Amino acid sequence: MRASLLSGLAFFGLQALAVDPLVKLNYASYKGTPLKNGVTQWLGVHYAANPEKDLRFAAPADIDIENKEYQADTRRPACIGVENESKDSGHSEDCLYLNVYAPSDAKPDAKLAVFFYIQGGGFSNQGQAPNGTSLVTRSDKRMIVVTLTYRVAAYGFLNGEPVDKKGEGKNHWSNNNGLKDQAKALHWVKDHIESFGGNKDHIVIGGSSAGGGCVIHHLIDPDTQNLVAGAITSSAAWPAIYNKKDGQYQYDEIAKAVKCDKDSDKLACMRRKDTKEMQEGIRNLILPFPGGKGKPLFMYSPAVDDGLIKENPWTYFDKPTINKPLLIGNDGFDGLGFTPNSINSQKAGDEFVQAQYPGLTEKDLDKIHTLDRYKGFLKDKKYREFAARLYGDIRYACPNLFVASARENEKQPIWAYRWDVGAATHTSETDAIWYGPSENADGTKPPKTDEHHDAARKQVHAYWVSFITELDPNTKKEEGSPTWEKAYKGAGLVGDAAIQRLLFTDHNGPPTEMEAVGQEMADACSFLKGLGAQLKQ
Repeated sequence: MRASLLSGLAFFGLQALAVDPLVKLNYASYKGTPLKNGVTQWLGVHYAANPEKDLRFAAPADIDIENKEYQADTRRPACIGVENESKDSGHSEDCLYLNVYAPSDAKPDAKLAVFFYIQGGGFSNQGQAPNGTSLVTRSDKRMIVVTLTYRVAAYGFLNGEPVDKKGEGKNHWSNNNGLKDQAKALHWVKDHIESFGGNKDHIVIGGSSAGGGCVIHHLIDPDTQNLVAGAITSSAAWPAIYNKKDGQYQYDEIAKAVKCDKDSDKLACMRRKDTKEMQEGIRNLILPFPGGKGKPLFMYSPAVDDGLIKENPWTYFDKPTINKPLLIGNDGFDGLGFTPNSINSQKAGDEFVQAQYPGLTEKDLDKIHTLDRYKGFLKDKKYREFAARLYGDIRYACPNLFVASARENEKQPIWAYRWDVGAATHTSETDAIWYGPSENADGTKPPKTDEHHDAARKQVHAYWVSFITELDPNTKKEEGSPTWEKAYKGAGLVGDAAIQRLLFTDHNGPPTEMEAVGQEMADACSFLKGLGAQLKQ
């Protein structure tokens, strides 16, 4: 009886030390849901005010809700984007929420590593962020995962500036609101994650595609860079980025589309529109870039605004700007899924890429056609493959190699990778990173493949967990995996640096091994680097 009582008291004591599912913050309390797998999740936690009405097109405002207990057991809608119908219940303007996934037995003073993840969507569309429970459990419960939704499309990245804006204050017009939403959420994590057992001084920011591009901006910005301990980008996007003057056409055309162009105060008029009126006016509205002839895949992107983004990110390649451990890489065929099947000539391929980057001249394309990385496709009349490779190189592969080629210092170790598993299309490694070797995001099992495919999924997951928790992908890597060596090797290939990266593959040879960036790609990327300014990257 006494032993049983002591055992019960000991159990009660351990439980009392764990984070309570009801977490009390200084502005509200949130009741999470303990799951059977040992993870507690808090879904739909406010991190900023509802950005509708007078706060549309404004920077995120402070949370303004009743200080009471909220049931944090339901994901909130994703942020409404270019393609969503106004009646789509899965998307909303009222979307500035985050989700927290933490070990149920984490103690308030556990100081667990935190992974803050920004999903992609071309700055234009958005789905639900990944579920963090698998990543927490497969890390042996050594981390906390935070995901979020942030404004996209016109609501988050409308460029230009009203000439009739009124005064300052919380509803003052603002550019780059999607990025500012993310920064607001990152500050929320810094302020509150200790209540969930997290370490506010060990936040690793990560993102894929457009989310990875956002990570680059946050690493350049001194405010957000100082909030994080390290960063991960997967196929980070580098779109054309225009200043407010060049981007004014977006503001003017959006105002026209919602019948506010004749109003004496266009901004006030657009804010009076409810979401239904707004979205019905601008849904699927995609305009050519300045100087462009065709419609781009994604019209929206961050803007040079003299504030958060003072100049195009390309200018930072040769500056010692980023001083955080960084893991960065790409998929082997990043551009293929975006490239139309209808491209059946060299001219059509050129025009497709020029629609995304109007700064690309005919003279530039003449040179590109002669480069070894592209000319074989043209010789074999594989015009779609040519366009896909060139687009993938400009938007994803080459800029990220330039980041990887930055001269390292003791504060900035960089590890680079290339994912060449399966079809190796854009962000195809994501499922393996989040759900490990034996499960997909939707709960299904990956198709049966050879041992190299399965090993690559297992290894990439372990490297990511190791980096998030230790700021080094090798410390907790899968047993038998190769040592992931740092990217920079000295003078030579891309720009002024020779780059090596970890290759994940299920084709020939081991599932993972170090490789040098080949001369063919180095020559192509070096040429494209010289075009950075005119491409507005």
